[in-house]
Amino acid sequence: MIVNNLKIYLQTSPMFDGIGLYGIEESEKYRAIAEPLVLRTILKGTEEEGFSHSPFVNISNASAQHLLNQLWNLGFRPSDGVASTGQLESLKNHLEDMRLIVGDKLKIDLNKGRVK
Repeated sequence: MIVNNLKIYLQTSPMFDGIGLYGIEESEKYRAIAEPLVLRTILKGTEEEGFSHSPFVNISNASAQHLLNQLWNLGFRPSDGVASTGQLESLKNHLEDMRLIVGDKLKIDLNKGRVK
């Protein structure tokens, strides 16, 4: 299944300690609503296990970005601690501000390492 305009909406589900995913694709003529996912059991060690399986859905880059934004809005962050470019820039600006304050309070020319 290839979906170009799928919007995935998320809703917290404290009862299940997780989130619910809802998928909707709309056009001028129709509204398609994602149905519950059905998993097919494959016994390990059988010939069928070795076959290549297709993804259960393909989504566009725009839909993937929408999903990431929804997760971010619910408070999910990358577990590896990688900061975004905006966060790094803010941190650099903050550190520069702190550097200037320290230099002023200690009367140090931080560019030359000398007392003012």
